[in-house]
Amino acid sequence: MISYQGKVTDTGGTPVADGSYTMRFRIYDAVSGGNLEWDSGAMSVSVSGGIFNVLLGESPQPSLGLSFEEDCWISVTVGGDVQSPRQRLGSVGYAYMASGLVPGTEVIADGDITTAIIGRCLSTWYGAEGIWGFSTALYGKGVRGDGYYGVSGGTSSTEGTGVYGEASSTSGEAHGGQFRSRSPSGYGLYAINEADNGTAYGIYGKTESTGGIAVYGVADATSGTTYGGWFKSVSPSGRAVYGEATGTWGVNHGIYGRNYSTDGRGVSGWASATTGENYGGAFSSASNTGTGVFGSAYSTSGYPGGDGVRGETNGTSGRGVAGIALSTTGSSIGVYGSSSSPDGTGIFGAVYTSTGVATGVHGISDSGSGKAVYAEARATSGTNCGVYGLTNSLGGYGVYYQGGFGGTGLMRNIVLTSQGPTGLDVHTTAGTWVEDFGAGRLTNGRCRIELDPLFLETVTIDDANPMKVFVELHDEYCNGVAVKKSQTGFDVVERHGGSSNGSFDYRVVAKRKGFEQKRLDYCKAAENDSYLYPELREKELRDHNEN
Repeated sequence: MISYQGKVTDTGGTPVADGSYTMRFRIYDAVSGGNLEWDSGAMSVSVSGGIFNVLLGESPQPSLGLSFEEDCWISVTVGGDVQSPRQRLGSVGYAYMASGLVPGTEVIADGDITTAIIGRCLSTWYGAEGIWGFSTALYGKGVRGDGYYGVSGGTSSTEGTGVYGEASSTSGEAHGGQFRSRSPSGYGLYAINEADNGTAYGIYGKTESTGGIAVYGVADATSGTTYGGWFKSVSPSGRAVYGEATGTWGVNHGIYGRNYSTDGRGVSGWASATTGENYGGAFSSASNTGTGVFGSAYSTSGYPGGDGVRGETNGTSGRGVAGIALSTTGSSIGVYGSSSSPDGTGIFGAVYTSTGVATGVHGISDSGSGKAVYAEARATSGTNCGVYGLTNSLGGYGVYYQGGFGGTGLMRNIVLTSQGPTGLDVHTTAGTWVEDFGAGRLTNGRCRIELDPLFLETVTIDDANPMKVFVELHDEYCNGVAVKKSQTGFDVVERHGGSSNGSFDYRVVAKRKGFEQKRLDYCKAAENDSYLYPELREKELRDHNEN
């Protein structure tokens, strides 16, 4: 309700006689014209000495229901006379104190009122604050919140910030925001972004210091499941954590997580949306030598004792960890994994679900010469793997590729024998050939072989790309055979009019469909392969040892 006071006079300025007068109060959004925002209706008002006082919005009048986020003007009608011009509504002394709240003032919201204090700054200047808290105490708090939510911040601005913390000190360990929880199952910092579309962030951290940290989370507990930071996003295209290091040199980190607990995580990111491209954590670094994500686990027992970085997703098409290299030039890397352990793994991707399209490791690179996933095991002894893929699905693949598979080392299939795991080298050719095998028998010196229709869907057989057929006879009394080929099969015919009924095996080779002209082509991707150029390998090893 609004307390409103006025004085009623005649045209000469003399107060009207005491008594009750019929009045009507209307609130508009403009000094003239505009929209009618509220109307009290006709009401009887007592006037004494020309002065009257009313509470606008008091029953039986209609409830005001106005947010007062914009200027409002009131118009008063006494009898049939309308006040002109309208008056702009303003605050009164009872509602505001000129010097602010006195120290120790307690403001209590009770009943249906949900907010005790609202701080609103209507200034258009950059950096204006709705509420500003300051404390000079060593361990004091500028603003402290208790309750279900310690501090809850919200903003309606498309580029605003719900809670903003700034440490202006240029030395020492200053923190823009520090969060602590003493609950065994609580979180020092818990951020949720409930937007269901767009680029939304649970937490966005940024530092312009070459040695600074955008977001720094510490879990001090040495046992149990503790988190330096735990983040969640329900947006299909949002990020639970987005870290960006804008320093262009030095060792800077978009997100740096550290954990000393045997079961904890330095950084744990959680994307709970079950559809769309959502990320438990998305990190980037603008530094030439910086790191988008750097995770360290000091546990000596390895997994599951501690994880440098651990990513989990409940989405059937989500990613536990997604690495993206957005640079369109140079040798950028979506995910880089290395291991110095003789039996370690540079990158280990595991899929434990037996249904859905799940991915152990998924890497994307938009760079013309970049790598979607780049893994290197630098240990020179032991059994170490650049990439190790594992799937528990009977119809799945430890490693599945599309668009070609290449490398400078041997391609081997490993099979178990009485002597242990044994490598079988994969057959390679100068062109892209697909082959099939089978057997047949002559009847009176002739036999027609029709090729498998599914095999024919994978190859091209025409005048420009004829298939190759190789026949091995098993009958020593046969006069030899000739082969007459067509696009769907071939005829085996005994020479010199022979009429034997001998058996034979055959091998058919044809060009793979879509790759008919591919032969001994130049491999640009291997231009800088250190295994083809030993001097590059030596330099890489030197750089690694120096770092």
